[in-house]
Amino acid sequence: MKRICIPAFLLLLFLLSSCRKYNDGPAFTLLTKTNRVTNDWILDIAVRETGGAIFEVTDRYPTMRLRIRKDTVIVLFSPLTEKLYGTWSFEESKETFNWAVDHDPVTFINDNSLADQDITSYDSLERFDIERLTEDDFWIIDKFGNTLRFAEE
Repeated sequence: MKRICIPAFLLLLFLLSSCRKYNDGPAFTLLTKTNRVTNDWILDIAVRETGGAIFEVTDRYPTMRLRIRKDTVIVLFSPLTEKLYGTWSFEESKETFNWAVDHDPVTFINDNSLADQDITSYDSLERFDIERLTEDDFWIIDKFGNTLRFAEE
């Protein structure tokens, strides 16, 4: 009996570790995706990978914060518009996060410069690929190719 249990356990462990939904994990969790995403998030860092090099672009999103609630309400905190209310959802595969907010566009401006490249705007309906989703980390990739790494506030 022990001969069967040990290989079966190792096979189960291997299968669970290889079934990772997001590129950066987690490999396994008992929390649902809704439970993990429901939180108050603050942008910790934003990065862009170009030609194998990684550049920090956090200053394009000053004080970006999200409040995501289980009842699908999302509140975005932006320096220009204060609070934006809307709804959020996962796509069926739960690898994509969507928001629908009551303001178009959602704009973030780097306070240190008024150059066009320092303005970041999102549509009122926006879609993000999820890179990592744990109870402490929420990493999404925007339409510009930037990875927005949120941490629990």
